[in-house]
Amino acid sequence: MTTPPSDTPTAPPTATADHHDRPVSLLAPPVSDRRVTMGRMAVVATLVVWVTYTGSWVVSQFFNGDASTTRAKVEAIVYLLVVTLLTASSLAYLMTRLGYMYRVRQHQRVPRAVLDDYFAHHLPTLTVIVPSYQEEPRVIRNTLLSAALQEYPLLRVVLLIDNNPHPRRHSDRRLLTAARSAAREVEELLATPANHFARALEVFEHSPNAHQPTERDMRDLADLFAHAATVLESWREPSHHDDPAERFFDDHVLGSLAEDLTTTSLALSRAADEGVVLPAERLHQFYRRLAWTFRADVTSFERKLYANLSHDANKAMNLNSYVGLMGGSYQDVETVAGRVLIPSGSGRRSVDVPDTDYVVTLDADSVILPEYCLRLVYLMEQAQNVDVAVAQCPYSAFPGNSSTLERIAGATTDIQYIAHQGMTYYNATFWVGANAVLRKRALDEVVDTVYVGDWPIHRYISDRTVIEDTESTLEMAERGWRLVNYPERLAYSATPPDFGSLAIQRRRWANGGLIILPRLRRMSQRRRTLGKSTKFSELLIRSNYLASIAWSTSALILLLVYPFNASLLQPVLIALPMPYFAAMASDMRTLGYRRRDLARTYGFNLLLIPINLAGVGTSIVQAILSDKSAFGRTPKVRERTIPALSFIVAPYVIDAVAAYTLWRDIHEHHWVNAFFAAVNSLLLTYAIVAFIGLRFSVLDVVRHIQLRLYKPVRHAPPTPVTPEERAHTDWATILHVGAPNHRDRVETASAGPPPALRGTHEEPDVVFQSIWDLRKRQVVGYEALSRFLDGGAPYFRVAEAAAEGRGVEFETLLTRRVLERAESLPAESYLAINASRSFALSGALTTLLTPLRRPIVLEINSRDLVGHDFAPRLPAGVRWAMTDVAPGSEAMELLHRCAPNQVKIDMRWLTADSVADDEMSFVALQRLCATKNITLVVQHIEVSRDLQLVERLDIRLGQGYLLGRPRALQSSVSRPFTQ
Repeated sequence: MTTPPSDTPTAPPTATADHHDRPVSLLAPPVSDRRVTMGRMAVVATLVVWVTYTGSWVVSQFFNGDASTTRAKVEAIVYLLVVTLLTASSLAYLMTRLGYMYRVRQHQRVPRAVLDDYFAHHLPTLTVIVPSYQEEPRVIRNTLLSAALQEYPLLRVVLLIDNNPHPRRHSDRRLLTAARSAAREVEELLATPANHFARALEVFEHSPNAHQPTERDMRDLADLFAHAATVLESWREPSHHDDPAERFFDDHVLGSLAEDLTTTSLALSRAADEGVVLPAERLHQFYRRLAWTFRADVTSFERKLYANLSHDANKAMNLNSYVGLMGGSYQDVETVAGRVLIPSGSGRRSVDVPDTDYVVTLDADSVILPEYCLRLVYLMEQAQNVDVAVAQCPYSAFPGNSSTLERIAGATTDIQYIAHQGMTYYNATFWVGANAVLRKRALDEVVDTVYVGDWPIHRYISDRTVIEDTESTLEMAERGWRLVNYPERLAYSATPPDFGSLAIQRRRWANGGLIILPRLRRMSQRRRTLGKSTKFSELLIRSNYLASIAWSTSALILLLVYPFNASLLQPVLIALPMPYFAAMASDMRTLGYRRRDLARTYGFNLLLIPINLAGVGTSIVQAILSDKSAFGRTPKVRERTIPALSFIVAPYVIDAVAAYTLWRDIHEHHWVNAFFAAVNSLLLTYAIVAFIGLRFSVLDVVRHIQLRLYKPVRHAPPTPVTPEERAHTDWATILHVGAPNHRDRVETASAGPPPALRGTHEEPDVVFQSIWDLRKRQVVGYEALSRFLDGGAPYFRVAEAAAEGRGVEFETLLTRRVLERAESLPAESYLAINASRSFALSGALTTLLTPLRRPIVLEINSRDLVGHDFAPRLPAGVRWAMTDVAPGSEAMELLHRCAPNQVKIDMRWLTADSVADDEMSFVALQRLCATKNITLVVQHIEVSRDLQLVERLDIRLGQGYLLGRPRALQSSVSRPFTQ
């Protein structure tokens, strides 16, 4: 069981602490009968006060004649409407809070042994998709690692990169390059422990003790758990602890998982000391748990590389583009419209996107604890939850925020957690969006397909508004699906660190609710036609969630600005918000905040009035124009974001109006009005000073004025290059991009990728995969593989260049890049380089390979040789290999005609059936290779049984993921392997 520090209630901070250091406990503290009773009394008290005021309002305004004029009557009705709407929001919170208490009392945490037993017999497949746009490398890395470390079988993690694939700015190129390498880096980090524990599982399964374990097996398993904890501890980086998100990931994802594994190790050792041996099935579950924890297929995908996928700038279409591909195999093809993905059928595949039973969406600034997927999928697999489309853990704020703004914004997030959990009690759950487990079958049921030209665009998640998850909730509810909030804190997300980034986030949240509100009525009507009713409590809570920002903001502005008749503001109104504020103060105390933070929270909400108003206004404009709003991404950086000028000035204007209202009410002896005006003015002033800052207000306003008065200075043109500098350009660069003019500065090849490729979509990186002598158990060679920053397949890149008549120059540049990177490889190992037939015949390789002292094998694809005579022009000592050979008569004819030094065959041809009969084509191919002294190499050896089969066939050379993944130079030298 993986938890934050404890499952007991977190004690409130000490009196001297001014920040929330520790995360709220994973399990909510027990709810007492007294607290439930107080919660019920708060609901009743609010209703009683509202009814009392309404009765008093009717008597005073219409019976006593206070509303004697038309204006006074309209004013009175508007005031009552304002009070009623604010009361509805208070009631919605108090009701959801009460529902939260009921759910906490009912919740029973499923024991870990039950989970292990269930997943030992059921393996629902799962894909975690992480939408990312312009995220910092560390943010992406932590999110991917938290997803990959889920203790879940058959896990696939996909980073959906939405950056511009061809950026111009250096900073954007840096973020794109880092994002593209993030998945590989995480997978490489996991590879060593994953292989180690997978091998341990395999050894245990094939050991004599697999069905009758001993104390020795218990101690071996304890050692494995201790080793796993050590691995996790080695990944922690205290140097990054100045960032709350980094500190939380280190302490409560890696640290808590390591602590859990250590505890399990000690428990196993203690049991063995007492002579206890667990049943074989239970030991097997523990072995699988270790293997599952570190095993994940981590990859990335970029929709903007393909012309036939949506490029709409929002998170929903980033998710939709990938979900729409699930369950298919595709070819990456260049067309006149650009790169496209087309279904491959039975042909050659470039991209495989497996379909899975469940899809987890996880924002790139969020992290989930290691049991998240295990527990939520188990919940959805239960018979009573077959109609649950979405299960989620509403996220909590990272603890330990240093700034007051970040801490109070985090407090509102933690308070919302209580509200969201309570919504489930009333069947009014809304999909929050930062994290969720989605049932793929439900997504397939709500999909909407439109065509852009001839290309289908699938919409599983609505992108009509920027709060895509909210509208999708009602779509699913219309079709009879339920949504559930899991009552444990298993997900955390970042809080904007400054007012500028907070303004962007909260404006987006305020935009869209009014547009979606009519859909709530349609959902209720559709249910009625199906014979199902929608309870008033659900309608109230859903309406409040969608429209409360609009009506609360409008109501507060009216109360602050308009001079209502003093007779409307009766003393009983002071008691109306008291149950709401008392309940929230109690909740904040339970969450580890101070009760006085409630006042700061109120000032914080006053500060959000202009921001919420801007979001609501955008919704109204969008509804009128029937258009989509631009998606405002929240910056995920620690540096300050400058807010819009209106968001800086408006709080000062509102504060001035509140101060004027206070002065006027005091002058006219309207003491109740004066009390409210004084509270608003005082708390808003505090919020301006504490959350924006007087100094930053001035600086930001000055900066906005500068941007409006001055244009940025254009950069001076680059210094002309000299003929000597141009001389660094080689023939391949000149032929590939043309001779450099006076504006181009060409650097030497040693500075990075070849100049012709640097900064383009053709810029390559090089990885090396080890080739093993299976008899001697040692590496004898490395195959060089080009990897392009945009994910393009090398084969298609070369084919594209050849079709444009620049194939030889392009391959020359790629080969030079390979040779530069290969200089640090062991001198005694040979280097395998891929080449096309035309490149091998061109003679360009003679210049490139003659100076080399290491053995070289040139690899030519057999498809390029069909129907052609082939006599490559190679330097002395350079051998060549025919790759992708498929056993059959065509292959036999090619071998007779071309006589290569090596033949590479794929592992898929070496099935047990194909080698059992001497008449099978593979056996004939093997005999021919032996006769002609051709070395046979098997590629794609992925699992242990592949290796055993190859060794039984006495094939000497092999390569594949089991023996060594393709890796960058610093990690390309493989370690010895054992079976």
